[in-house]
Amino acid sequence: MSCSSRLAIVLVLAAAAPARADKAAADVAFSEAKKLIAEGKIAEACPKFELSQREDPQIGTLLNLADCHERLGKLAMAWAEFREAIDLANNRRDDREAFARERSEKLAPRVSYVTLVKQGDGANLRVSLDGRDVTALVGVGIPIDPGEHVIVTTGDGPEATTKVKVTKDGQKLEVRVPVESAEPVEPGSAPSGRTRRIVGLATAGTGLVVAGIGLVFGKRAFDQYEDSREFCDDANRCEPQGAKLIDDANSSALKSNILIGVGVGAVAIGAVLWLTAPKERRAAVTARPVVAPDTVAGVIELQF
Repeated sequence: MSCSSRLAIVLVLAAAAPARADKAAADVAFSEAKKLIAEGKIAEACPKFELSQREDPQIGTLLNLADCHERLGKLAMAWAEFREAIDLANNRRDDREAFARERSEKLAPRVSYVTLVKQGDGANLRVSLDGRDVTALVGVGIPIDPGEHVIVTTGDGPEATTKVKVTKDGQKLEVRVPVESAEPVEPGSAPSGRTRRIVGLATAGTGLVVAGIGLVFGKRAFDQYEDSREFCDDANRCEPQGAKLIDDANSSALKSNILIGVGVGAVAIGAVLWLTAPKERRAAVTARPVVAPDTVAGVIELQF
């Protein structure tokens, strides 16, 4: 009994032992980062400031790190670090609190946000942003840096992924969760179904044209067959010219059937695109005939 108790105490002590900061490494990293900043190598300097702050947290290092991230364009990260420096300076009664506050307030209007707008009940909804669980922040503006970000939702339905891209300072984005499409919605954007409905109309129009060409071939097949009757008897024995006209009529009829089928299919796809367009999707659909001496085909192309 006493043996197991001692073992438990050892484990607790081992878990409670604080990790020792490597101040020497922090100093070297800080000096190297300042040197890189002087050389204009911002992207190389930031990780070294991060290492220095991790090993030996200091207000000065944190302010340099925030400034480095701001220069690098990571505005949300820089803003958060300036705010952290405010709290740290306040706790330590450091005069640099005013400087950190000034930089934070100046940077705030340039920070971009994404708001995850909950739709439906979503009792089991889980949301991650760039691999971080942000479920608790649904409905709250989340600061994000410029560039592309990945949002993943899970819950009652299947896992779904979408991407948002910050392209300018102070951008405000909204994404409905659970995710249903790969297109983020920015406030003030055009109606979501407009593009899809336009594509639906264009596709249906193309289908009508293709079907019309098919009807032309059908009329030609009928005329060719009628012309062949002049060179064939009632037992359907034909002279060479009549046999050729019958072959041509069969070929035209085949082309007609294919083109009419392609056209009708395109019209149907256009109707579906029109009727199922509550949200905008970058879609392109075309239907076209391919007619050659030895080949006839219909091609329907869909790209989402």
